[in-house]
Amino acid sequence: MGESTDTLPGGPAGSGEQWKAFAALAEASADGIVMLDAASEIQYANPAVERILGYDPEDLVGASKMNIIPDRLRDDHREAFQRYLDTGEKHIDWTYVELPGLHREGHEVPLGISFNEFTHDGDRFFVGMLRDISERKRVERELEKNRQQLRMLVRMLPVGIIVADAHGSLVEANQTARRTWGGFADADSVAEYEQYAGWWADTGNPVEPEEWPLARALRGEEVTAPDLIEIEGFDGERRTVLFHAMPIRDDDGAIQRAVVTMVDVSEREARKRRLRRQNERLDRFASMLAHELRNPLEIAMIYLDLLDSEDTATVEQVGEALDRIDEIIDVLLILARGLDEVGDRETVDLAAAVEDAWADVESDDAEFEVASTRTLSVNPMHLRQLLQNLFRNAVEHSDGSVAVRVGALADGFYVEDTGPGIPEDEREDVVEPGYTTHDGGTGLGLTFVAELANVYGWGFAITDGEAGGARFEFTGVETPPDDADDGTTGDGTDDGTLDDDVDAETSDDGTDGR
Repeated sequence: MGESTDTLPGGPAGSGEQWKAFAALAEASADGIVMLDAASEIQYANPAVERILGYDPEDLVGASKMNIIPDRLRDDHREAFQRYLDTGEKHIDWTYVELPGLHREGHEVPLGISFNEFTHDGDRFFVGMLRDISERKRVERELEKNRQQLRMLVRMLPVGIIVADAHGSLVEANQTARRTWGGFADADSVAEYEQYAGWWADTGNPVEPEEWPLARALRGEEVTAPDLIEIEGFDGERRTVLFHAMPIRDDDGAIQRAVVTMVDVSEREARKRRLRRQNERLDRFASMLAHELRNPLEIAMIYLDLLDSEDTATVEQVGEALDRIDEIIDVLLILARGLDEVGDRETVDLAAAVEDAWADVESDDAEFEVASTRTLSVNPMHLRQLLQNLFRNAVEHSDGSVAVRVGALADGFYVEDTGPGIPEDEREDVVEPGYTTHDGGTGLGLTFVAELANVYGWGFAITDGEAGGARFEFTGVETPPDDADDGTTGDGTDDGTLDDDVDAETSDDGTDGR
């Protein structure tokens, strides 16, 4: 409302047509309307005033306006109003101002107020329009509370966050972002992002201002697949950082802001580089070791072929030992180089592999049993080496009279013995290189087993056997599609128990497998 000197014929207390029209509009208004004279006495109040401030309009007519002004503001208002009457100087915006009103019950009500002035018969009158803005203020308080909580959350996040407005000006950066960059540089546009130095991790090419994830988000791109960038902070430190960015749009889809998040992965990338170098050294060492061992091994095999001896059994044993050494070299290369060196897999009968591996176990009192006809997709040499290590482990850690059982699981197989078992608190230690409780043992047998299972991606677990010994379970083992295990129960597993009365499989030398 603006200032006016128009007259209302008949006056506020009269019955002029203009006054009647004003009163009709005022009484229909949802906003409160109060009219005062120059002495601050209320001349009129419409019905909406009662809803807003709790006063019956008739009770307000003739009363001072101070009745609807909080105590703490009355002196200031009185002085300011008198100054206006004397000088015409306004201390507030009459077009719209937010001030509290005093409710009849004594509490304050937030109001949006507009003022107007007019004269009638030389007298000055003032009209105020009052709008209850309690709900809007409640929403504003709630929004501000949420904003404060969001700011606190952003400050506390371990992720760096930078926000830009629609023009590319950087308007907010949390402490994590400042630490990541070793400082902060203001930028009013995307072009000024040149202050931030970065290089693409995959190519080493510099990141141009318009290529930064935040700049691309301002153009509407959602950088959900993280960008890996090597940055140079304002503190001179090099860091490797993952960036994501998203545009923030209004209800009409227009981009209002963009936000970028960043995670310092420098230590992770450094570990990956160290691991890569370590693996490269391990590969070189394995290759060198295999080369150095195979040279004398090949010479030994040549001389073995030339050996003319009547002791054929000894010659055969030496030949078999040399063959095992050659196989072990191949397996060591696999452990060093991983799955890429596994080579072609074959369909291997588990029972046949067990018999083959048992033939090399030196024991007079040990026996084995195969409770499965399962076939596996594996390199047969690797499976034989794995089984031999488990069999030797069972024999070496018992008094010799040990029974070993091999059976199927739903997605793999197990090897179980009747030996002393492995205490639960030692099961992680036994697969560590060099750990042994057997005099003369190398402490590498179970390490080899665990590592080979890892290369194939099998699950490997050590548990208690049914007869108190150790049980080694291998899961996630690949089997041919048409594999049918007639030696298992309906769920693809056998009953898992060792039976002293069951007939053992017969080994290759015609014995009962002992």
